[in-house]
Amino acid sequence: MGVDISWHDPAQTVIYWKFTDRWSWSEFDRAWSTCGEWIAAAHEPVDFILDFQESTLMPPDIMSRFRQPAYERLQNFQGQNMNVVVFDDFFLRILAITFMKVFVPRMIYAFATNSEDAAKLIDDFRRQDRVG
Repeated sequence: MGVDISWHDPAQTVIYWKFTDRWSWSEFDRAWSTCGEWIAAAHEPVDFILDFQESTLMPPDIMSRFRQPAYERLQNFQGQNMNVVVFDDFFLRILAITFMKVFVPRMIYAFATNSEDAAKLIDDFRRQDRVG
């Protein structure tokens, strides 16, 4: 399956998104729908780990897709906190930073090279959030 989601932690506070091979929008939309249900049922804000390490290609219309009104909810998605994007390609990281600044400017995000580092970034963010 090109897009799969699961809980990353037993407390169900981090949703792990795994993108593999050449994923499709229909796979993304199914996962997005399930993700929305999980967040609605959560008792505290939920963070995302978006793992693109095994993804070979993005859908060709990714830029226009996120311009659509349905994806405006990404900017104000209640019950969702931080997003950590996982991949180790520097060029893709620059592209992703640009994409996020343009399409989802209020989103809190970071980058990691593996899911363990992503989880640590989320833990650090949560500790700072409690202190600050």
